[in-house]
Amino acid sequence: MLGRKVSSSFICLRCRLQLAGSSGPRRRPSSTFFASSSLAASPAGRHNAIISSSSTSSRRQYATNASNASSLDATELGQETGELRDDLDDSSEISEKRKAWTIGFEPSITTTTTTTTASIATGTGTGTTTTATTSGSNYYSGYLGETSQPRQSPFPSPVTVRPAPRVYHSHGQRLAPQQEGLVIDFLGSPGTALVMREVGEWKKRIEGMDTLSPDTTSNKPIDLNKVLEKEFALPDADEVIANIHELRPTVSDVLSEADFSALRMALLKGFTKPQLESYITYHRSLRQLLEDAQVSTDPPWVLEKRRWVLALHEGEVMLDPILHGYIDNRTSPKSRLAIRVMRECWDLVSQDIVDRPGFLDVKLRETEFALLTLGNRRWLGNIADRFLESGKQQIEAIRHSNTISIMAPKHVAEQILEAINDRIRNVQEVSFPVALVSDKPIEPALLREAERLTSSLVRLDPTRTEVVVTWIHLPDHPENFENTGEVVLRFLHAFTHTPRVSSTLKIMLANADKQNPPMGRYAVTDGCGPRLPWHERHQRWARFVTAVPGIPPTTAPPKLIPTSLLPHPVDIKPIQLPSDPLAHNLPSKDNLTSSSPLATHQGWTSSLETDTTAIYGHALHELPPSTSLFPTPAPFNDSLTRTFTSILPPLPTLAMENNLHETGLWHATVVLRFLPSPHLPQSLLAIAPALELRIDSDHRELKHIVGLRAVADTHTADVLFPTGPVDVRLTQTRYFSLSGPAMETHAAPLLEFLRLADLRPWKGKLGTPPALDGIRLPRRLLAPYDGAAAPAGDDTDLVEIDYLFASLEIERVVTSDYNGFKFGYRSFEAGQRGGRRSEVFLDAALVQAGQSEPEQWAEPREAPAPPPVRNVHDFMATVSKLARGTRTFTWQREEGRHIVDY
Repeated sequence: MLGRKVSSSFICLRCRLQLAGSSGPRRRPSSTFFASSSLAASPAGRHNAIISSSSTSSRRQYATNASNASSLDATELGQETGELRDDLDDSSEISEKRKAWTIGFEPSITTTTTTTTASIATGTGTGTTTTATTSGSNYYSGYLGETSQPRQSPFPSPVTVRPAPRVYHSHGQRLAPQQEGLVIDFLGSPGTALVMREVGEWKKRIEGMDTLSPDTTSNKPIDLNKVLEKEFALPDADEVIANIHELRPTVSDVLSEADFSALRMALLKGFTKPQLESYITYHRSLRQLLEDAQVSTDPPWVLEKRRWVLALHEGEVMLDPILHGYIDNRTSPKSRLAIRVMRECWDLVSQDIVDRPGFLDVKLRETEFALLTLGNRRWLGNIADRFLESGKQQIEAIRHSNTISIMAPKHVAEQILEAINDRIRNVQEVSFPVALVSDKPIEPALLREAERLTSSLVRLDPTRTEVVVTWIHLPDHPENFENTGEVVLRFLHAFTHTPRVSSTLKIMLANADKQNPPMGRYAVTDGCGPRLPWHERHQRWARFVTAVPGIPPTTAPPKLIPTSLLPHPVDIKPIQLPSDPLAHNLPSKDNLTSSSPLATHQGWTSSLETDTTAIYGHALHELPPSTSLFPTPAPFNDSLTRTFTSILPPLPTLAMENNLHETGLWHATVVLRFLPSPHLPQSLLAIAPALELRIDSDHRELKHIVGLRAVADTHTADVLFPTGPVDVRLTQTRYFSLSGPAMETHAAPLLEFLRLADLRPWKGKLGTPPALDGIRLPRRLLAPYDGAAAPAGDDTDLVEIDYLFASLEIERVVTSDYNGFKFGYRSFEAGQRGGRRSEVFLDAALVQAGQSEPEQWAEPREAPAPPPVRNVHDFMATVSKLARGTRTFTWQREEGRHIVDY
């Protein structure tokens, strides 16, 4: 029986152990082995052990957490495994045993993994390969022996599960069994023996508690309550603030509705109410610190910028300006805190909210706010037209708080604010002495009117010796054109500098003189501002009127205007009309110095020329602001400041059959005026003449330069008809003239001025340089004259003078004849400074009765008769007749009204 090979499956386990040299009886493990007190003795020693066994027929897996699993004897575990192998098909028993191995154990915090692979052979049987993974010491890595080699067997191998070997203590030593191979064979297999080997000194397990005890060197017992209190304590405030701040989005401040809700829920579920309150308090203190340190990203002119707030619906109540639109009466307090963190601290918004109309309020400095709101508010108007849609969106200026309120969706409001900031970034400021434009203090009302016209801020400095002009400069404004500061300078200079201007007054009433001033009333005239010069529009004006006397006898001769009102002789000369209607179609812009049909001189005229014109309107007197609208009768006061505004008769009166059509249907004259520069010496400034340049144009081009005038003096005589519908102003202007062809020789700087200017009135383009520098005039043009003719002189004696551009106006004229004199209708467009006005005038120029423009294809006619002879008395009589009115020319619409003869 011993001679033949017997399979290991026919030998029981006990016999095989005896044959292998094992001594002592085997002890069956207790059913309470895995729940013994030794496993739970020390939490610090807990570890995980997973033992797996596999064969060709079945696989079982067990898991334990016992720290003393190494005390399990290998043979005991093998016996237990052998018993379990007999019941491999019983799944319920396997699950119960698996549950017994895993229940009640927790995973260890720190684990050390040691993998040991051993081949076990007992008797003649061949064992399977077992892999054990344990967490603990690796002292037993050589227990199974590395010299044993498994043998192949045709029979199924039994399942062998070997845990970590047990450690024995003897006389202070720690011993563990280790299997060693023998040089002899037993039953045809290599023999093995268990050898007890020392595995190291014993160490106290308290070393594993170093991380839990603040003092590992102390012999005092550990207070488990303090350890647990420290383990479950809440994080400190800094850690909470950091954790909340980590949730803040960094890509965009505008979130979709879903992302906004998800972030709100993260704050609600991840933090407590006190933690959210502490974060808000921390953020407010930090913001206050930044404000105290003056750390701001807003431009310096923005004093305060409020958050964009959703607009209220009808009947809606504002619960909180910051949370408006995100909360309602049903929102919980904690949810309000979470939304406040997102809105107040992080400035996050929901896309659905910001797409609706709301308000963005910005408080500006006084200077910048005034610039945006002065005049016609064209800056805010242009921005509103560019960004806002018609309807509920608007830009509002709140004056008492210097606040700009923008009502629009959030992204549109921010674009408008950026556009306003871009405008303010272009603000420029200049100053010039008051003495440069006036020797008297400038009225504040005059400065306010200049502000309104130029959309700038004009004020006096604290010393009241300089005028400071602040305006918003346009980036595309040409550099060679005058800026707003230069415009204000010429406005004030033209108002205060009126060289050699005189005036007289005559009241056309019987027995009216300075010793016996007539009695009457000053009737306040409203609505005349647009027809007046800019510096007279802020004043209050009234016309002096008296009661209409009884109907005089029809044989009473009319009272004539005395010729003594005019200081200079009236030069009555015939006018010249062009014989060819195409004579004015000359090149314009590119050849302004070409020949003009009106050119008759090749230099400055040797004598003064005088133009005398009568215009019809109302002579107005300045009244104090406190004057009543219904004043009581008072004597006439000739010391009051006086101006004149033109009025027109009914339009049917102007439909005359003999209109002259002097220069064509679309004809216009561009008149440019220049005043001596205020920077000139006072002696030269007092005698230098003003310049007037006249250019013929039509609806599409500048045709040619008519001429240049050096105005020596101007005289106005106001003739008052207190009982009549109109008054008369007689104007005499004396000047030297220079023809167009001679300008290239005698006024070359003026041609350069025109080259740099942009004069296209048909397109609304009228831009000019600010000054005319270095023009040379004959000295004889500067001398004051008492007579009608200037003394003959040498034009080679020249004086170089700098001029300041003063004004530009476009004049259109329709003429006829009345009693042999030139009678017509004239309209002026003089921009902001001169305004827009129309007038009826009578020139002291003779025309033939019925003279008109010849037709191009008309048959030849006989030469017209020479004009009648007229003198100054005839001119004054005609002026008076038109002021009274006739059957065909009347100033009143009512029929049957009696016209009084004066």
